[in-house]
Amino acid sequence: MMRSFLPNCDDINALMHCANQDCRKKAEPFTLKMCTACRSVSYCNVDCQRTHRKNHKHHCNQGAQTLKECAQSLKECGEYFATKHHDTKEKSDDADDDNDDFFQPILPQDDCPICTLPLPIDGSGQSYNECCGNILCSSCGNEDMRVTYERGLIPCCAFCRQPNPLSYNETFVRIKKRMDINDSTAIFIASQCYEFGNSGRPKNPQKAFELCLRAAELGHPKACNTVSYYYSDGVGVPKDMAKSREYEVKAVKRGDIKARYNIGLSEQEKDNFRLASRHWLISAAAGHKDSLEMIAESYKIKLVTKKEYSTALFSYRNVHKDEWSIERETTVVDAYNCAQEKDHKIDS
Repeated sequence: MMRSFLPNCDDINALMHCANQDCRKKAEPFTLKMCTACRSVSYCNVDCQRTHRKNHKHHCNQGAQTLKECAQSLKECGEYFATKHHDTKEKSDDADDDNDDFFQPILPQDDCPICTLPLPIDGSGQSYNECCGNILCSSCGNEDMRVTYERGLIPCCAFCRQPNPLSYNETFVRIKKRMDINDSTAIFIASQCYEFGNSGRPKNPQKAFELCLRAAELGHPKACNTVSYYYSDGVGVPKDMAKSREYEVKAVKRGDIKARYNIGLSEQEKDNFRLASRHWLISAAAGHKDSLEMIAESYKIKLVTKKEYSTALFSYRNVHKDEWSIERETTVVDAYNCAQEKDHKIDS
């Protein structure tokens, strides 16, 4: 596998900023120049590279040697695909890969209806309101909750102002009402309730699968990917790898970013490194960090071109720039601090 040959890319941010810590310039990531020897750090100009050379030299030599061994290992296995072979079709490509729809860019996420910023691409930092069927970002929900308690008001939905449910049963009643009008998100959430025993529902893998399949048939991307897991793991349904692949492809075509990353991993396991990189280029450009790390590693051994890598890096940055706000950043920091406090209490 390619991953086993590659040096770890612990922090993709190292490639998005000038490695010279004394540099005061605010260069755009797509204008940075990568160290051609180790391909693990970037600089905004030659002067920064020369200044940082003394500190970087030892790491650079180690990285260059690792890349040399990596390239040699791939050549010996007959698995090395240089950039001049980029247009060569790999032997084990699936029929789906000939379909142009399979490699379409992932569409941007819907906007939060309150702050009108795009929702986080990875699905975190957002919540579904079963009263009105809207998905809000966590920062808007938290701010509404803060104001509500400061003023002594009755907790309500931040969008439609309907009072919050007082019990799990009331919550699930609202979810069922949304299910009756074929709200695919509500149906998928109901399937999660039965899978994990949430909202007062008993664990029922069979019921969870049926609801998830229904949501997938209505076009919910994450539900398609989850159905794929059900079939591959044989949970609530007989194990069927062909069906698993079918729903994984559906999830990819409907824009599920995690499914796109996973299908890249599947191609990597088949030694289809260039095909795997094509999938990761798409998900990285849509804002998926793990995919961008894989593309950075692929670029180090020339499985992707400099132009492809730069385009993915630039798109990745723009996606997260568009969805960023100080309120969302504060929400993430507060959540992290709460988690740290809980861990400290457990340890003590």
